[in-house]
Amino acid sequence: MATVHYEITLAELIYSVLLLAGTFLLVWIYQNNKKKSNPIYKWYLPGLFIKVFGGIALVLVYVFYYDGGDVIAYYYNSKVIVNKLYSDPEVGLQFLIGKNDPESFSLFRYDTGVPFWYLYKNPQSWAVSRFSVPFVITGLGYILPATIILNIVAFIGPWKLTKTLVKLYPNFERNIVVAFLFFPSCVFWGSGLMKDSFTFSATLWILASVLQIAKFNNKVLINLLIIVIGSYIIINLKPYILVALLTALPILLLLTFINRIRIRFIRYISVPLISLAVVAGGLYLFSILSSALGMYGSMEEAFEKIVISREDFINNELYSSNYFDIGAVEPTLSSILSKSHLALLYGLFSPFPWNVNSAVMLLSAAESLLILFLFLKMILLIMFKRRSKLITNDNVVFSFLIFVIFFTIFVGVSTANFGAMVRYRIPAYPLFLFILLYVGSKKHDTRVKRRDH
Repeated sequence: MATVHYEITLAELIYSVLLLAGTFLLVWIYQNNKKKSNPIYKWYLPGLFIKVFGGIALVLVYVFYYDGGDVIAYYYNSKVIVNKLYSDPEVGLQFLIGKNDPESFSLFRYDTGVPFWYLYKNPQSWAVSRFSVPFVITGLGYILPATIILNIVAFIGPWKLTKTLVKLYPNFERNIVVAFLFFPSCVFWGSGLMKDSFTFSATLWILASVLQIAKFNNKVLINLLIIVIGSYIIINLKPYILVALLTALPILLLLTFINRIRIRFIRYISVPLISLAVVAGGLYLFSILSSALGMYGSMEEAFEKIVISREDFINNELYSSNYFDIGAVEPTLSSILSKSHLALLYGLFSPFPWNVNSAVMLLSAAESLLILFLFLKMILLIMFKRRSKLITNDNVVFSFLIFVIFFTIFVGVSTANFGAMVRYRIPAYPLFLFILLYVGSKKHDTRVKRRDH
């Protein structure tokens, strides 16, 4: 895999500092105005601050620790597109909207730069560079300012979902904020010029928009537009995330509509009809999107893709030192389901302390241990304090759990490397942490005591 060395210049540092100072001054003014009417905005500046500096930290790790890597390569390809836009706008625009056929590769010249072929030929990898173009342009061609601007925009997804969930669960504000704004792996791996940053923000923004429509009937047209844009981003980068969402969100909509029916008799009569309508609508939507989803639009092809992805990790020398084994996997539903327990184990709780071989992995292992502790605590509370109803009786929490399970099984089976696993799981990880913190909260005990008195 090709890499490119990157040197941070004095001009880049000066622009970055000015950009940060101007941004945080404006955000501070905005926050102070907004939190007068909505106290949740007290978290806006801290959340944005953490996300922006998470992105800066990621860039510094790739520049000084890895001396290159995918983040730098994506940035380089994006800058090549920008150069082509300046030198030949018509051809550059074609690359910007998705052109990546082998014949067109010769249109790049050394005066504008030549993109890395291994990223250019892959539509999903090329999309990262295409989507990064606006940030590279406004970043004046530098990676640090581009990353800062990216995170100012990408912060909208986590923030919108945080606001929506706090509105639904006002007594669990801190738990929600920790899960969606301050969770280390999401802040770090979800804040660079890479697939994970775009898909992480898009996934959370889609969830926020669906909840706004289902729970509050709020700005339906705007939220539908956001769902379409977010889906477009995910389809172009990681289509399997949308498949997981299409599994969980119909359940959320179904349960929400059923719970709105107050008369029990009518509710029982309506359940089959509403269920049929939601399932039919979901299948129809999936059929419309099947061609856009590519290999993930067909179950057989999706299973084949899972096995191929896993074998690529196993056979790639770059990942051999961080490899984990769940055994042989066949491209069949029964084979994948037989590995689901191991996929969930590694997908949610790895890397383990004995897998650590770098400083970055040490932090991931510490985070995974915390998640494992909270999970075991939740299991004990479910067993001895009957907290299971907090999941089964809450359509939001239940649908989040469905997404986490479905998504993690896919990632756990298709990935055989701890480093990649830590990045790939971030769309589901804050949802999982929210469930753990919500079910494990002592506030539920306080409510029980109040009812007893």
